[in-house]
Amino acid sequence: MITLSNVLERSKVSTDINEHLTHLYELTVALPKNKIIVELGTRDGESTVALLAAVNDSGGKLYSIDIQNCNIFPHETNWKFIQGDDMEIVKTWDIKIDHLFIDTSHMYEHTLAELRSWGSFVHCWGIITLHDTHDKGVIDAIKQFLVEN
Repeated sequence: MITLSNVLERSKVSTDINEHLTHLYELTVALPKNKIIVELGTRDGESTVALLAAVNDSGGKLYSIDIQNCNIFPHETNWKFIQGDDMEIVKTWDIKIDHLFIDTSHMYEHTLAELRSWGSFVHCWGIITLHDTHDKGVIDAIKQFLVEN
């Protein structure tokens, strides 16, 4: 089972997100028990480890969605991988979300569409986090989403 110790180990290996894994874990583990986490963009599972450890350590379920096959933790009971286009999957989504984590295309239009569609499922006290906020497409999408909301 993936736990905080796995997050701490992964955070020592230099990747584009390793410095943020512990914080991502802490944000998520602090949410109420039986939390629902949705991760858009899985790739090699760096963020997945932090999010999955948080639900394993404090209760909940993580749904990871990616267009590629990223079913890297098939034996984890608190994790469900869904392969497909997140903008198609959201059309049939019906579960409220406590933490939405977005790390997909980094393109303005796509990120804004994700924020608008997936964001509508986030509880009013829930959180939305994004990776690569230094990217102009991501930050501009965030700014527009905040103006709208």
